[in-house]
Amino acid sequence: MHDFRGIIHCHSKYSHDSQGTYEEILAAAKAAKVDFICMTDHPPSGDKGKPLREGWTGIHDGVLFIQGAEYSDQILGLGLNEPISGKDRRETIQAIHAQGGVAIACHPEEIDDWDAFAQADGMEIYNVHATLKRKSKDKTFMLQVAKAIKEDPEHSFQLLQDLDPAILKKWDEINRTRPFTGIAGNDAHQNVSFFGLQLDPYPRAFKFVSTHVLAEDLTREAVLGALKAGRVYVAFSEEQSGLERRLGLDWIGKEIVGQTWQRYPRFHPAAGDGLLRSRWLKDGQEIRRPEERMISTAGEGDGEVVDGVSQWRVGEPGRYRYEVLREDAAPVLLTNPVRIR
Repeated sequence: MHDFRGIIHCHSKYSHDSQGTYEEILAAAKAAKVDFICMTDHPPSGDKGKPLREGWTGIHDGVLFIQGAEYSDQILGLGLNEPISGKDRRETIQAIHAQGGVAIACHPEEIDDWDAFAQADGMEIYNVHATLKRKSKDKTFMLQVAKAIKEDPEHSFQLLQDLDPAILKKWDEINRTRPFTGIAGNDAHQNVSFFGLQLDPYPRAFKFVSTHVLAEDLTREAVLGALKAGRVYVAFSEEQSGLERRLGLDWIGKEIVGQTWQRYPRFHPAAGDGLLRSRWLKDGQEIRRPEERMISTAGEGDGEVVDGVSQWRVGEPGRYRYEVLREDAAPVLLTNPVRIR
């Protein structure tokens, strides 16, 4: 498996609320070291298939473009070839699957009927615009935005580095009954201005948060397959600075049965990067790790542990996922769960 960094939920000039060009999106992807982008334009009312026909697909200067759409009933369709329609959410999801696509619940804060998403493949566990709306309810927040834009615009998105506990609770709840992939929704439009200043240029938005997939190749089929299988984690900002490569995340999305557990000695990495802290959650609840001990990544030798990881034995079946946070609880890295039975 290879680790590919991607942007999911991106709009262009084909959406009514964006003027962004594909050339701008590609340049931003290159600057942010992005491997793939899932385009999700709003279908134009006069020609719903126009973005799918005219938008880029395949590899462009090293970046894979995957076409899709965002529907008004809080659904992203990824990997579409033709426009679709459905009388309700269930039919929309079925139509996405009929094309071999992936159906993602977007803007989950607006969803009140989760039964309609019983056949969906996953959900946004973070969305940039939803976070902006939620935090803007605090009247002092926009003053913080103005200050950040003036003093350090390139890092202004970090004001949105905040999770919604209600969204994570719903995600964990669904995962207790079936695999349900969690992704980051960039919801990139390059359309937000504040006193004449562009707040969300594509390069800034792409660097802030990304969805990583563990896939065999950089192809549409491999990326969509990884999304369906839950071989996915979300990384914020540039703070992880290669952290994911040192954590040994090859267990993400897997199902481990019985004694095969012992083949995964690096199941719990230690964060140990400055102000970062880590924790494990079982079915959404933080767990205490009994009999935890440090081992060397090179083996269990007798010498001093260098670049060690923490090892512990799972006590009972469940869905275990891993988080790396800053000391102020801002998220840095969120994995999809490993299932142990």
